[in-house]
Amino acid sequence: MEEKMILQRLAFSKYLLQKGNMETVNPEPISSVSILNYHDALEFAFDLVLTDKGIGSNNLSFMQYFDKINEWLKTNEKTEISLRPSLEKLKDRRVNLKHRGIFSSKTDIEESKFTANTLFEELCKNVYELDIKDISLVELVNNARVKDFIKEAIATYPSDQKTSIEKLSLAFEFLLRDYEQSKRDRFRNSPFNFGKKMTFLSSSQIGLDPNNRLSEFIDKTKESIEAMQKAIKILAFGLDYRKYIKFRLLIPEPMWFGGDDMPKVHLSNNATIYQNDLDFCVGYLIECALKLQEFDFEIEDGRFHE
Repeated sequence: MEEKMILQRLAFSKYLLQKGNMETVNPEPISSVSILNYHDALEFAFDLVLTDKGIGSNNLSFMQYFDKINEWLKTNEKTEISLRPSLEKLKDRRVNLKHRGIFSSKTDIEESKFTANTLFEELCKNVYELDIKDISLVELVNNARVKDFIKEAIATYPSDQKTSIEKLSLAFEFLLRDYEQSKRDRFRNSPFNFGKKMTFLSSSQIGLDPNNRLSEFIDKTKESIEAMQKAIKILAFGLDYRKYIKFRLLIPEPMWFGGDDMPKVHLSNNATIYQNDLDFCVGYLIECALKLQEFDFEIEDGRFHE
């Protein structure tokens, strides 16, 4: 199997693991969803190894996947993966939840979290000699330009945090812009356009006295409509709006100027971002990219307005 495909599939397993990790902080019984994520993540990773190493996986049970991988590791004089008893418990918790409606306790969930994350880390290291930190979820992003921006944001941190923030801003801008552009009809109309642009319709631009109550009304109405248009567009893309709010509080929106191919991100020279906030923003960008990739489509020219 090609290295690129291996990294993509490992990245997807890591994505499922991280989804499970996020579910663990939810209140019971919702936190039990993490058990399903952990099981799926490990099963996907196990299947990758068996396929890549040419080991038949037909009619194998979950635990037999584990045993077959250890057989291969032992034969090739590599360190075997551990925690078989804990993995069996994870499998049983998944069966109890999915087939019997029995929820896991907080303690069981924390144990499953440790088991899944440790096993995945061992699998990457022992089979592929990869550090889990080198397996980037960015590889799951299809948009090459957006992927490059995210990689640059990660690569320049923490030495040049201003550049990291700028690249994250551009990544989000082009993620939505490129997706929307690909959905325009033959008249260049966008299905994500919710009303006319009001860019040049402020009271000053239409020549009203700034002290006039009508000017205040026009400016506030313009501001409200633009805010609603922006919010509706984010929701129409199917993105998490609450996470978007946090992203925007951390990362400014770039500004477009007439005739420019690239927007400008206005930042102070000492702009900074904490590591955990950078991780959140990168994670949100990848989540948005995957959400858009989940339902992508193309319409042949001439199909609209026939």
